[in-house]
Amino acid sequence: PYTTLFRSVQQRRMSQAEYLLAYTELTVGQVAQTVGYSTSSRFAELFRKSTGLLPLEYRKNAQRK
Repeated sequence: PYTTLFRSVQQRRMSQAEYLLAYTELTVGQVAQTVGYSTSSRFAELFRKSTGLLPLEYRKNAQRK
């Protein structure tokens, strides 16, 4: 129950972050803060676990499409 809730909040934050990285000019630090992380390094680590890419790699790929 708790882990499921935690995981669902995490997934929501990550999909919001994916959107912000793809469609805005916010810095990675600003995206991290917007989705609720106090440090961009922690955000980047979790983002990579979630998507397989670092935030800037994700942004580069998204902009190519």
